[in-house]
Amino acid sequence: MDGMNRNNMGDYIPQEIPVPEVREDRNQRQQNPYGGRKKSPAAGIIIGIVCAFATILAVGIGVMAYYRSMPAYKISKGFYNLGREIEQIQNPLLEKLGLAELLVMMQEEGSHVETKLNFSAELPMIGKTTLGVDTDYKKDVKAKELNASTVFSLMNYEFAHMDIYANQEVFCFSLPELFLEDIYVDNENVVSQYNESILADVAGESTLEDFSIELFPDQKEKISAREWRNLSAMLERFEEDLESCRDGMTIEKVEKGLYRVILPGKETNRLVKNLLDSYGTVYDAVEGGQNWNDYKNLLASDISILFEIDNKNRIESMILEEPVKVMDGEFSLSGEIFLLGEQRSIEKIQGKLIVENNDLERAEIVCQIVQTTGEEKYRMDLDLKYTEGDDHGKMKYMLDCDAAQDEIEMSFSMKDKKDDLGMNLKGTVEDYEKGRSVEFDLDRVEFTMDGSEIYSVAGELEVEPLQGRIEPTAKAETGLFKMDMGDWQKIILQLDDAYGRILEYLW
Repeated sequence: MDGMNRNNMGDYIPQEIPVPEVREDRNQRQQNPYGGRKKSPAAGIIIGIVCAFATILAVGIGVMAYYRSMPAYKISKGFYNLGREIEQIQNPLLEKLGLAELLVMMQEEGSHVETKLNFSAELPMIGKTTLGVDTDYKKDVKAKELNASTVFSLMNYEFAHMDIYANQEVFCFSLPELFLEDIYVDNENVVSQYNESILADVAGESTLEDFSIELFPDQKEKISAREWRNLSAMLERFEEDLESCRDGMTIEKVEKGLYRVILPGKETNRLVKNLLDSYGTVYDAVEGGQNWNDYKNLLASDISILFEIDNKNRIESMILEEPVKVMDGEFSLSGEIFLLGEQRSIEKIQGKLIVENNDLERAEIVCQIVQTTGEEKYRMDLDLKYTEGDDHGKMKYMLDCDAAQDEIEMSFSMKDKKDDLGMNLKGTVEDYEKGRSVEFDLDRVEFTMDGSEIYSVAGELEVEPLQGRIEPTAKAETGLFKMDMGDWQKIILQLDDAYGRILEYLW
């Protein structure tokens, strides 16, 4: 650069440029109307404003530089970048089909689902046998009704039918071949109904906790699949819980690139429980299975996490510094996650989880997830190994989608000292309307044990918007738990008339 040279640090510094001598000419000075006058007040004000602005700018840059180096900024920026990466990882085939929108439609409006599946297996002394199961399923979320009709066939011969209808008050079903027509169960307090029926006298009372059939959860408590996919929307939904966690947390720098965050146990426990409760309604989950509300404190201690963050504000690892007490203190949890992807950190994730109970019994899980994305392709590989006492095993999962060919492949395997189970799926999308309907051809699903096929499934599945009102195929006429001994004897006699000596083998 002309007129410039460099100092030892490589910065440019100006050279001293000679100024030519200018002789003062009286006539010239007289011709200059501003010559010899003082600067105007306006010029001084402008210069002062410029100096003040420059000072403020310099201070602002200094404050920003200081803030950017603060632990809180590094942590928040790291999670912001992580959230962007999660939203950027896309499966081109699922995006093409508009699967997220399709799930929202099914969740918020309802749908019409038709399946035609053939289950094939090699049976002893019979040979290759095919069981057909055709289902026509309709659900109207706004009217809070659903109906399903299923036909069972063996070697293309229909031998059984089942109809189901349900709303907020009752669950109805019909099994014509078993002479059970238009039977219903009240949705409230199912266990209590059973224990007060004649069935409890014959088979014994149930000791299960009472429950109700919840097929239509309150929409106000639901979170759509779209929201779960959008991290920023989720954070907004739980802003109050997050604010409580923020107020109680501490953030500090341990050393260059390493930061410690301590989350308050009570507030974080409330956030986690609310997240789990909301997630349980995304796919219209029915009550049952693990109830997180059985535990007062899912998280029973503060959580200290070490974050490793690079100079681009990307989180490289998250490590639990101390074991966390969980499930009312019955277990302690340790773990670590490493984000090792190159273009996006979440493209390769490795982690370890250790669970230990109060008797020092220990289980350990080591997992790796690799995601590969392309213009028309997406693949995910999951490898997991676990150890629990003397038992150990491993699981593998693979999902491969090709948007150009409208094909999907999936495989799953699980192996331990007792079992070696596997599943392989291949299918093709035949037709679709993005976010509204899809027809899927299930070429083959193969289930194996110890390397040998147990059975396979092939068929078709179609999802489309619900058209018109639902017409019930089963009605609430006879209460299952209100039937007396005479009602059951009548059914048994009808079965004996219809199927003869078959009942002798059942009793």
